[in-house]
Amino acid sequence: MKEEPLTQAEMGQLFDNPIMKDQVTGDQFVRDRNGEIRLRGDFLGEYDYVSLDDVVQEVKRTGKRVILNIGDSSTSGWNSDVLSLNEKIKQEKGDDFNLEQDPIFPIFTYKTYSDCLRDLIGDRFVVVNAGIPTHTSLNGLRRLKELVHSFDEAGIKIDYVTAYYGNNDSVCNANLEEKNRRGLVGRVRDFLTSKEDVVTRTSPTDYKDYMSDIVKYCRKKGISPILIEPAVPLYWEPGRRVKREVKGRDDGDKSIQAVANTRGGKQVLERYCKALNLWERANEAYESGNIDRAIELYEEAKENDYITPRIKGQHLQELRDLAKEEGVSLLQIDIPRDKDDGKDREAYFGDYCHPIERANVLYAQEIARTIRTVDMFKQDKDSSNLPTDTYTLY
Repeated sequence: MKEEPLTQAEMGQLFDNPIMKDQVTGDQFVRDRNGEIRLRGDFLGEYDYVSLDDVVQEVKRTGKRVILNIGDSSTSGWNSDVLSLNEKIKQEKGDDFNLEQDPIFPIFTYKTYSDCLRDLIGDRFVVVNAGIPTHTSLNGLRRLKELVHSFDEAGIKIDYVTAYYGNNDSVCNANLEEKNRRGLVGRVRDFLTSKEDVVTRTSPTDYKDYMSDIVKYCRKKGISPILIEPAVPLYWEPGRRVKREVKGRDDGDKSIQAVANTRGGKQVLERYCKALNLWERANEAYESGNIDRAIELYEEAKENDYITPRIKGQHLQELRDLAKEEGVSLLQIDIPRDKDDGKDREAYFGDYCHPIERANVLYAQEIARTIRTVDMFKQDKDSSNLPTDTYTLY
């Protein structure tokens, strides 16, 4: 799993998006021998990285069972406010700014659902946070196979795998599909394909296929899979990665407008303008007390925003259909739709898609409840006609 560091410029090349290019995150991203994006450490603890060896030693020492949580930045944890802070630090230091030493990396700033799950069942399970920012379901499938292989070699059995994907699958990266990003042949094939509409990193159909492959691979390896349905805020302003701090235009607006210069950017910008109009109308409806109408407009705005990673309706439906077809657990959390917009003491999200502790406690409770249910079915000798490794909850 040894890797080579990814510079900010190299990250920008992988994501041909002006908003991604402008993010200052330091040198914590790396690329492994297969070209996949990773973090410097193998896994994420509550306050620092955790190595594969650390996990292996803990399992062997304690005899605890293992829960492996794979996913994107909503799994790893991500704090977009830190990106704004990094930009301020960069402006203040000017030429003295050190890209490797000065930036604050936007993880380890709040409890992830892995952290919350440790609080609930850490006495019986080793909970492994294997989330990687930027990952799609295809990246997740590849990472799962690598991790299971590594644990197999170490003589460690994984009991449960949770998978949280869909937000990055639903965003546009210069109309380049994730499956074509690796290798010259794929990129040429992608470039020669006519695309007059917005193309997401993963099509809804491919998203279902990759999530299905995750489920099937887990079952093949004797692991109980659990799918997690991403919850996202509706009130967030379209196109933004950080909150607007001024009433007029700012650098965030400049980056959004620059999207037009990327492949497929004209269509993305047209959809963004529509999304922004819908969002403004939703705000008016909300302020007038028409909450139901506001939520409808916020939903429609989200569906037209291909800049900020928030799962689209088609992707979400494919995930739900897959859960029913495969009889696999799909976890959903109930967030009050009138309290998800980041108000003091009411916030479930830190920004455009990342659940913070208030929401992550709910996810952890659902994971723990599902594991208890699955374990009961496994132990029930009289339930021979029922599935032995999954139980669907809706």
